Amino acid sequence: MNLFAKARDWLTAQLEEAAGEPITYTRGNQTFALTAVVGQTLVSESEEGPARVAVSERDYLIAAAGFPFATPAIGDVIGQTVGGVPLVFSIQSTDSGDPAWRYSDQTRAMWLIHVKRKKGP
Repeated sequence: MNLFAKARDWLTAQLEEAAGEPITYTRGNQTFALTAVVGQTLVSESEEGPARVAVSERDYLIAAAGFPFATPAIGDVIGQTVGGVPLVFSIQSTDSGDPAWRYSDQTRAMWLIHVKRKKGP
């Protein structure tokens, strides 16, 4: 492993430690406890008079090295408790047409996964 790869791995671990949140990742009947960094992607923006409206969608950054599958898949489910409320999100493409997931960097250290909140129980 070269110096750059060591630094990349160290930075990924530092990001998870500083900003990571516990989540569950489910595919079919398999559920895994993971750490993810929560983010958002701006998908549209409009101005009407003095008001500006921005719409964003939730993202998760998950280390590729600890990911339990070869790739994420549309329809996989991420669970997270936010403010004491359990929330469930489904992996989907964004409304603006971005793919449901991609590597977040050219070294493929982390997945950037787009989700939408599931309605109902």
